[in-house]
Amino acid sequence: MMSHLSPNLRAALCLAMTLPFAISCKPAVSPSHEASLLDELSEAPLTVTTPIDVPDGTVEELLDFSRGLEQGELASLDRNSPEYAIALARVMTARVTACDKILEAASDERHLQEATKMKLHALSTIAILGYEDGTPSYQQYVNELAGQKDIAMDRLIAISELERVVTEYLISEDANSERVLNQCDQLAAMPNGDQEVFDALRQAGGVLYQQGHVDLSVQVIEKTGRKFSEHQDPQLAAEATALISEAFQLRISVVIENILDDQSKMEELLMALRDGLSGPNRDDVVGYALQAGWVLETRGLYQNALEIYQLVRSEYQNQTDPTLMASVADTVARAEKRVGLLDQPLEIEGVLLDGEPFRWDEYRGVGIVVCFWQSWNPGWVDEVRHLRQIVAPYRDQGMKIITVNLDDDRNGLERHLQEAPLSLPIIVDSDSSRPAFQNPNAVRCGVESAPFSILVDPRGVVIEIHARGERLQSALDRLYPEPEEQVSLPHELLFVAQLSPTEQGGDEVSSEAIELDKTLETLNPYAPPAEATTLELVDFILEMQDKPRSIQNRDGFSKGVIAASDRILGGDAKERWKTLALLVKTKYLQRDAALGDESSLEQLRTTIDRWRDDPREKVSKEIEFLDLEMRAFDTNDPNKEQIKALLAELVAFFENRPIDQRHLRLASQSVYLVNQLDVADREPYFQKLGESYGKSEDRRLSAYGRRIAKKSAETTDYLNQPMELEGITTDGVQFDWDAYRGQWVVVDFWATWCGPCRKAMPELRRLQQTFEKQQVKVVGVNLDEDLKALAEYLAEENLPWTNLTGADARRQAEKYGVRGIPSLMLVDGDGKIRQVTHKVDEIATRLATELGAGG
Repeated sequence: MMSHLSPNLRAALCLAMTLPFAISCKPAVSPSHEASLLDELSEAPLTVTTPIDVPDGTVEELLDFSRGLEQGELASLDRNSPEYAIALARVMTARVTACDKILEAASDERHLQEATKMKLHALSTIAILGYEDGTPSYQQYVNELAGQKDIAMDRLIAISELERVVTEYLISEDANSERVLNQCDQLAAMPNGDQEVFDALRQAGGVLYQQGHVDLSVQVIEKTGRKFSEHQDPQLAAEATALISEAFQLRISVVIENILDDQSKMEELLMALRDGLSGPNRDDVVGYALQAGWVLETRGLYQNALEIYQLVRSEYQNQTDPTLMASVADTVARAEKRVGLLDQPLEIEGVLLDGEPFRWDEYRGVGIVVCFWQSWNPGWVDEVRHLRQIVAPYRDQGMKIITVNLDDDRNGLERHLQEAPLSLPIIVDSDSSRPAFQNPNAVRCGVESAPFSILVDPRGVVIEIHARGERLQSALDRLYPEPEEQVSLPHELLFVAQLSPTEQGGDEVSSEAIELDKTLETLNPYAPPAEATTLELVDFILEMQDKPRSIQNRDGFSKGVIAASDRILGGDAKERWKTLALLVKTKYLQRDAALGDESSLEQLRTTIDRWRDDPREKVSKEIEFLDLEMRAFDTNDPNKEQIKALLAELVAFFENRPIDQRHLRLASQSVYLVNQLDVADREPYFQKLGESYGKSEDRRLSAYGRRIAKKSAETTDYLNQPMELEGITTDGVQFDWDAYRGQWVVVDFWATWCGPCRKAMPELRRLQQTFEKQQVKVVGVNLDEDLKALAEYLAEENLPWTNLTGADARRQAEKYGVRGIPSLMLVDGDGKIRQVTHKVDEIATRLATELGAGG
C-alpha cells in the first residue's frame, strides 16, 4: 500500500511511532505540510546494494548489536534524505537477521520478548519502506506469532499493529481515523493491560499530535486516560488521571485557537469548561480555565475573557481546600479589575526612589504608558528597550513612560540600577515592607505578574491593557494616526550642529548655549529639547542609542546626542548620569573620528586629556582604551622597537579586557602593526592576538581572530606566482578575472570595520587616477560578513572599482594567506603577483618604477 511513496518520505514517517511522546509539544508537521509531503509520490522502488554483516555471538552480544544499529550511520544522515531511507532499510534487515539468531539461541523469556518486539518493528519498518529482499513479510510473522496462542505475544502483536495503523494513517491519502480508534480500543481491551500497553497508546496519541492531527490525538489520549484511570496499579492510575487533564487542556487550546478566528466558538469553550469544572479533575480544570481567560485577555478579547472569569467564579465553589479557594478568588478578582480598567480614568500614587511624592497631575494632557516591573526579571531590560523603541516616534506628541516597581527588596533594586541605569520615573510603594503585589497600584490595577503595561490617553483614560509589542504599536497608531517623520538635517546647516555646549564655555551651560540648543532643535531634528530636564536628557540619549543604525548614521545624529551628553556633564546631575553621559559622548566621538571626521577627532583628543585621571572605574577603562587606540593610529613610521613596545601594550589590553565590535578598529590596526615587523617576528603576535579576538562574543571579531591565528603560507610566498581570482561581485555577477589580462592590477583585501582599510581608500583612489593612462586597475576583495554595513559604505563612498564579496571573497583571502588587512597585491599584465604589502605608497613606488622602465 505504501510502496508508492518516495523512499525519503517513507523513511521520514516510518519511525514516527518511535518518537518520544511529549504532550506539551506543538505539532511538528501541520496538516497542510503533510499534504505537501504526499505530493512526493514516486513509483521508484527502494534498493539496497550492500547489506550489514551480522556477527555471531552470545545472546547478550547480539542484543547489544541490534540495539546499537541506529547509532551507526543513521545518526549522521538527514532523516528526509534518500540516503537515510537506504541506510534504514539496511539497518532493519540486519536487525531481523540478528533477532532470528537471538530467537534461535535464547531461553530467557525477557530476551525472547525483546527480540520478538525488535523483529516486529523491523519488519513493519521494512514494509513501510517498500523494501523486499526475500525477508519474511511483516504479516507472515504476525500470523506465525498469533498461532502460538500466547497472551504476551498477542499483546506485542496488538502494539505493533497500532504502530502500523497509525503510521499508515499518517501517510495514506485516504486516511481512516476509525481504524486508528478501533485498534486503540482493541489494545486497551486486552486482558492484563499494563504499563507497556498504556505507554503504547499514549505514544500513539503523542505522535498524532506532533504530526498535526490534533482532534484524533485528543480522542486517543482521552480514551487512554479514562481506560486506565481506575487501574489497580496506583502509579499507573495516577498517570492516567493526569493524562485526562492533559487531553482536556489540549482540547481547550484547540478551541481557543478557533475562537481567535471565529468568536462563535466561544459557547463551545464555555460548555467544555463548565463540564470540566463540575468533574473529578476540577482543580486542574480551574487552572486551564484561568489560563484560557488570560490568553483571550492578552489577545484583546476582553468580553470573552470576562465570561470565563465569571464562569470560574460561579462554578468553582465549596471546595475543601480553603487556600486554593482563596487563591482562585484572588486571581479572578484581579483579572476582573484589569479588564475593568478599560475606558476608565486611572490614578497612580506612590513615591519616587528619592522619597519625593509622585505627582500624577503633572502628566495630565499627555499619553502615558504605565509599566509595572521587577528588576530580577531577566527579560526586563529587553522589555523596556522595546517599549522605548515603540514610544520614541510619539515623543513629539508628548508620549511619556512611567514605571511602577514591584521589587520586594529595595536594596536589590538599587543594585540593579547601578548596573542598568533607568532614566524613566520609578514609582515605589511608600511602605517598603508591603509585599510586591500588595502595592496599592498593583491591587487597584489587578496586576498579578510583571512586566504589565497600561496605555492611558491624554484624557487620563485607559485605552489598552497588556500594552506591549504589536498591541501597543497598534494602539498608538490609533491614538496618533500620523506620527511625524524624522528628516535629515540639510547639509548647508551642518556647521551649526557641530557646536556643542562645552564649546560655548566649558562645563557651565550658559544662557547662550541654551539659546543655541533652541536653534539646534529647530534646525537639527536629532537635537535634544532645549528646556529638557536632566532625567529627560538621560532618557533622550538612551532612546537615541536604541535607534536603527541607518538613523544613527544620518547627518546631525551624533551632534544631537553629544549635545545632550554635554548638558548633563555641565549640569547638576547625579554622578551615575554624568558617567553615562561621558561614555555615550566618547562612543559617538570615537565612531565619527573613525569615519574620518576631523572635528570629532579633535574633540576626542580633548576629552581624553580632560578625563585621563578620573577615578571612576568605567571612565578610566574607557579613557585607557581610547588613549591606546589613539596612540596606535598616531604612530608615524615607527621603528621596529617602537612597534614591539606598542604591541606589548595591545596584547596585554586584549588579553585582560572583554572586547566587542567597538574594538574592531583597534584590533585591525594591531594586526596592521604586526605586519610592519619582519616576517620571522610576526607569528607570536598573530597567535596571541588571534586567541584574544577569538574569545569575543562579536562574530566579526571572533572570526578575525580565528583567521589570523591560523598558520598558513605567508602572502610573500606567492610572489612571482600566477593569481586567479573568482567569486561574486557586489553587483551580484560572476567576477571575470580574464578581463584584466594585460593590465597591472592592485588587489586590495579589506573590510569596512578595518580602520587602516578605510584610511587607505583615498590613497587607492589617487593611485588609480595617477596611473589611469597606464590602465592600472584596482580590484577589491571585501571580507565583511555584515553585507548591510558593506552596502551602506559603498553607497556613501561610491568606490570606482569592482569588489568581490561574500563567502567566495573570504575563500580568496584564505587561498592567498591573508591574515591582516589591508593586504595589497600588485599583479602584472601576465597575471603574476609582483609585490605584496600593506601600504599603498609602496605599491605606487613600484608602479612608477615598472611603468617608467617600460616607457
